[in-house]
Amino acid sequence: MLAVRSSLNIKTLADGKIQGLAVTAKTPHPLFKQYPAMTAIKGLESMEFDIWSGILVHKNTPDPIVAVLNKAFESSGNVVLPARNVAELTRVYGAEIERYRAMAKAINLQSQ
Repeated sequence: MLAVRSSLNIKTLADGKIQGLAVTAKTPHPLFKQYPAMTAIKGLESMEFDIWSGILVHKNTPDPIVAVLNKAFESSGNVVLPARNVAELTRVYGAEIERYRAMAKAINLQSQ
């Protein structure tokens, strides 16, 4: 499995040097619409593995500064997706926390 996190890997996919099969999220990725979600593949219906990171700035950060930060982030080999608002980030973070709590509970993970 290759976790595509950099522009180099995206270029390698685009050039056909490596072959993509599917994305590991529940739904197709907007940058990789040509690949189905793994959940669409028989036997992998419950598969979900998603990696993401972000840069958080104060809500009053001027747009030109945000643009400079996005450009720097992208030039370091990362994919920059559209910004999310505070309510959406709160929902996403909350869902991720609950997801990992459920996994820990399912395997009876105990703190050491």
